[in-house]
Amino acid sequence: MMNNMLRYGVRGVQTRICLLTLVVSTLVALAFGSYEYVTALDAEYARLERFAVSQADRVARLLLVPVWNVDRQASMSIIDTEMDDERVHAVIVYDEGGSIFIGRQRGSGGVLVNTSRSIPRGEFIVTSRPLRQGSLRFATLQLYVTPEYVHRTMKDNVVAAVMHMLALELVLVLGILLVVRRSLIVPLSALTAWVRRESPLYDYGTRIPKQADDELGELVDSMNGMLSEIEKRDRMLNDHSKHLEKLVAERTQELEHARHTAEQASKAKGDFVASMSHELRTPMNAIIGMIEIALKTELTVKQREYLTIIRSSARSLLGVVNDILDISKIEAQKMELEHIPFSTQEMLEEVTDLFRERVGMKGVELVLDIEADVPAVLVGDPLRLKQVLVNLVTNAFKFTKQGEVRIRVAVGSRSQDVVQLEFSVRDTGLGIGEEARNRLFDTFSQAEGSTARLFGGSGLGLSIARELVRLMGGTITVASEPGKGSDFRFTGRFSLPVEAVEARHHRTGEAPRGRVLLVEDNESNRLVMTRMLERLGYDCDALQDGYTAYERLKRQAALYDLILLDWRLPGVDGLEVLEKLRAEKQPLPPVFMMTAFGREAELERAEELGVASFLSKPVKLSSLSDAIRAMRGEMTPEEQTDTAMIRQFDGMRALLVEDNIINRHVALDMLQDMGFSVVSAEHGEEALAVLDDVEPPSGPGFDVVFMDIQMPVMDGIEATRVIRQHPRWRHIPIIAMTAHVMSEDRDKALEAGMNDYVTKPVDRMMLLQVLQRHVGEHAARAAEDGARRIRQSFDARSEHLQEHNILHMHGMGVAGAEQEGAVGGVSSGHAGAGVPEQGTDIISDGGPDGVPPMPARLPGLILEEGVDRLGGKQDIYFEILKKFAEVYAQAADAVRQAAEQNHRDVVAEKAHAIAGAAANISAGELRESALALERAARDGAPMELELEQFAYWLEQVVRSIGVLKSRMRPVPDAPEDGMHP
Repeated sequence: MMNNMLRYGVRGVQTRICLLTLVVSTLVALAFGSYEYVTALDAEYARLERFAVSQADRVARLLLVPVWNVDRQASMSIIDTEMDDERVHAVIVYDEGGSIFIGRQRGSGGVLVNTSRSIPRGEFIVTSRPLRQGSLRFATLQLYVTPEYVHRTMKDNVVAAVMHMLALELVLVLGILLVVRRSLIVPLSALTAWVRRESPLYDYGTRIPKQADDELGELVDSMNGMLSEIEKRDRMLNDHSKHLEKLVAERTQELEHARHTAEQASKAKGDFVASMSHELRTPMNAIIGMIEIALKTELTVKQREYLTIIRSSARSLLGVVNDILDISKIEAQKMELEHIPFSTQEMLEEVTDLFRERVGMKGVELVLDIEADVPAVLVGDPLRLKQVLVNLVTNAFKFTKQGEVRIRVAVGSRSQDVVQLEFSVRDTGLGIGEEARNRLFDTFSQAEGSTARLFGGSGLGLSIARELVRLMGGTITVASEPGKGSDFRFTGRFSLPVEAVEARHHRTGEAPRGRVLLVEDNESNRLVMTRMLERLGYDCDALQDGYTAYERLKRQAALYDLILLDWRLPGVDGLEVLEKLRAEKQPLPPVFMMTAFGREAELERAEELGVASFLSKPVKLSSLSDAIRAMRGEMTPEEQTDTAMIRQFDGMRALLVEDNIINRHVALDMLQDMGFSVVSAEHGEEALAVLDDVEPPSGPGFDVVFMDIQMPVMDGIEATRVIRQHPRWRHIPIIAMTAHVMSEDRDKALEAGMNDYVTKPVDRMMLLQVLQRHVGEHAARAAEDGARRIRQSFDARSEHLQEHNILHMHGMGVAGAEQEGAVGGVSSGHAGAGVPEQGTDIISDGGPDGVPPMPARLPGLILEEGVDRLGGKQDIYFEILKKFAEVYAQAADAVRQAAEQNHRDVVAEKAHAIAGAAANISAGELRESALALERAARDGAPMELELEQFAYWLEQVVRSIGVLKSRMRPVPDAPEDGMHP
């Protein structure tokens, strides 16, 4: 028996029966024992309470006379007699004033008289009795009875009961085990031995011998029946093999169907995430947009404060929505990084551009420090890398009140085709304690509990940053001490482009271009600016305060070819230095002013002092280089590249299919400027007619087709499908030009047969790159053939259609009245000079025939972007703006009328057309509001808010164009105050 118990341990039947018997008997004994214990304890306590009552009554009678006679000795003798009983803990007599007259407490070692010592009443049975003489109560007796006697008695009883119980359990367990072994264990062991002996033979015809007609006998019968069934099924196995193969095939088909269903579900989930992204962002964008509109109206100080708080909160909520969507992608393992080439310098400068306003507001310097050996071009995901950097820099500014935030990039390791970069974002802010650092990168975690209350934030940013860095093949760490700032460092692995790319602004092996005096009080900025100037080929002398710069320039100004002067300097600021030198008639080289604190407020003063250019801090290498090139009258690399790229399209022919007159005008001029001969069509059906009429029989007459997607009569998708089915047209590259930006729209266009995709507003460089991919290979052939390929029929058709388009353009719409007066940041008092008010830059190049330069911005318009999109042709851009105002000045009324009549298709169509036109004239807010209105109309959602925002921005754009008309009249003798290079 013991051998089996040791062999199987707690898994053995004997062991489990033994344990079960012990447990059950113990529980039963405990239950009965507990009941007996509680009953006996209650009885003892009741007995003790009766003792306390009777004892108190007896002692009170005995003490009545001695206490009345104030006989302490007699009273104490009686009390001592009572204390002989170990159940009595204390006897105390209180006089009528509540003071102790006499008493004794066990363990006190003396008589208790007039003492404040108290006895814990909860540990004793306390009985009080008054001492009266007649009706006069002159004292009170308190008798304390201790239950320790009861406890000792019960403890002895419990020990005795436990010993008896253990002995009884041992006898009971041994008896049960003997019975179980004889009736259960021995037969089971015999059955086990038979199975072990017979099972290796796989002889299902044998049967187990039956020993008794009891439960084990029934088990044997059941096992024999099972053997008979197994024998039967074994014979049927071969008959079922073919059937089984059929079932496997059916199951495979079902699994394939299930896999397809799962893929569909996954796609539905992805569509849902995309839809939720749109549904969550759209109302938030509308809220933020309407707040922006409200902030431009006349408001009280308190109203403006409230709206500013709401705008800040809405932007924070939008950031949380974006973070949650990123977290969802990460958790679903759907976050994938792009693998595209990008400029390291430009990406980092885009990051710093986002914080220019904070630099000016907080007075905290932002320093961008890029080591010279960092590759100019990387292959990776610039958007996600920028997201990580923006998150870290945002946190740095949030917790830094003074000092600087420094972004540093260096090479960690490098091979032939891969580089690992080390990024650092260091600040001089509050710092982080060790405990908070350990959980800093956890989801929904912040440095400390009060952080969210003081600075806001969801605690998601660093968690997302950690995952993005991990996807980049790197790690992120933080070093920080409270009060000493923080230093976040992370690494990332990036591929290098196949062809080596030279840094855009780097000059090596050339003689110095000159000497520059740099005046900057921040040490980090001085170091970075010095390296920038050295990369541009200049020798640099760096000073840190205005007084020293004044003394140096007063004596040695002729040594320098350029002065870089910070506006805010300790003691004497940059403008004061320049003002003193000008007052002293000191000859100076060109002066560039660096500022992060609102150059607009000092624009006129700086112009009067002859500042050649303003550089916003943190100064970008590209901005510095372009400013120097402009000063020297040189072309920028982009202009050189642009010119070289455009030349390859000379003599080529393009078909432009666009229904919107503004978009057609912009695209027409852009393509003609690239060297294309362009024929335009207003919809797909007209484009097919043009192709059929112009196409020569010997080959394609057009080198490329630019196709809008959403058009009347026949849209771009249908037209593309027809073109691809035609044997003479199927090889012509077709480029989609549309305002649709969703990935499904792009996929739909490519599936129809389009070769590539360009979104509106069309970026000039992006268009050139797309053309190079699909048309560039024909450049050499086009240059060789030249005019020979331009057939007489084509020229006639082109001239006819161009004339038709121009006449059609000037015949449409009603010219809007020119709006006089000031709008936004432009004052009518400067109309002659063309100098904008504070808050508005100017475009350096004016128009022809003395036309003044445009402001860089007007309410609703980014004019410098629009001019740049047309290759710097200010006059053509101005004509397009005027045409936009003529065509769409009353569009808001037409859209509102269609909305009131619930003609959603008309609203969507008009909003789509205006969105495309607004994109091409760089009216970003109008484009976004038009797209939001289009989405609401197509989705069946309420349109009131979107319609009001659309109408507001359309009115702003039309008014700005009206103001621009009054300012852009040629002024032969216009002063040159605003015309700095």
